[in-house]
Amino acid sequence: GGWRDIALFRHTDDEPRDSQPDAIARQHFPETCRLVEQLLPDAAQMAWAGAGEVKIRRLAPGSRSKARCGQSNARLTAHLALEVPSNPTAASIRVGAEWRSWRLGEALLFDDSFSHEAINCSDTDSVVVLELRFLHPEAGFFFNGGCERYAEEVDQLYTQHAYCSLGVPLANEAAEHALFVDFLSEDDDGGLPTCPHCGSESEDACPKVLLAGGCAPPCVTYLCCGHVVL
Repeated sequence: GGWRDIALFRHTDDEPRDSQPDAIARQHFPETCRLVEQLLPDAAQMAWAGAGEVKIRRLAPGSRSKARCGQSNARLTAHLALEVPSNPTAASIRVGAEWRSWRLGEALLFDDSFSHEAINCSDTDSVVVLELRFLHPEAGFFFNGGCERYAEEVDQLYTQHAYCSLGVPLANEAAEHALFVDFLSEDDDGGLPTCPHCGSESEDACPKVLLAGGCAPPCVTYLCCGHVVL
């Protein structure tokens, strides 16, 4: 098994737009939630907005997490060690090619866009950390300092990745982007689509994939005006 965690502050569309801790967290970690709100209000706000995370994470004895890479280097991750094995070298985390062990009461800061994994070789002791994920200090320049905008862009990148993994590659980035934008706008208001080239509103005002025949690659065309995406 890998990490098990409880979110102290998290973003959901169903809850009121505030930074209140998760109900389970309030029950089991009231003092930790209070201290995070008092000492790290920006971290709680980022987690609420979907741009960050605040979690209690546990790595059980004899377990190892799978190696993975984060979606973006626009965020950093900090681990504050709350519990470590009696033999500190029994548990460690790898980021890139470097391994580090947690030290009780100290923080590890890393960029999780690099490949990372964690291992706990202790037979009896767990690793417990307070994990904070927050915007990289230099990311504010790209997102105008707004964590909500960052969350929106990451969500769109995730949707685009999922869409592209299911779609047929066209060897034409502009054509693939036009199809993706059309996919995102399908459920906007339920009305007829509007062609971005001729401005007409009709069923034909959205991009269509047409086979060219022979060895020629397929092309994306707006049937309302015949515009071909190049």
